[in-house]
Amino acid sequence: MTRNGGFQPQTSSDARYLFYLDRYPQRSAIKTTARLMRLPVAGGKEELVLEGVRPFAWAVTGTAIVFVASERDFDAIDVYRLSDQRVARLGRLGFRISGTYNHMAVSRDGRWALATQLVRFESDLMRLDNFQ
Repeated sequence: MTRNGGFQPQTSSDARYLFYLDRYPQRSAIKTTARLMRLPVAGGKEELVLEGVRPFAWAVTGTAIVFVASERDFDAIDVYRLSDQRVARLGRLGFRISGTYNHMAVSRDGRWALATQLVRFESDLMRLDNFQ
């Protein structure tokens, strides 16, 4: 479908468009961004939707694209309204979204959002007996 790269695809609620980032994030960059693109599923030319979108920190809802915006002193949740192609700020977050382990999910109706906050990095090994 794409000819110049593509990563993290999501469909519009009406399944007419495929939204995706134009490239895979670089491992060396902590808070790398990409361009959010749109492509008609039935065929056609890809279009630029937004610049500077963080991988795994955006989601398509029924009427908008919700994404994390990184400001100098804070992170925020912004919304790109599909109806008028305008960006509005929903609010500032009380924490920073991790640059390395960031993930965000938004309900299709846009009422709920979940975002990852990395407080500390630890891992544990666990033994499972009689696992089937």
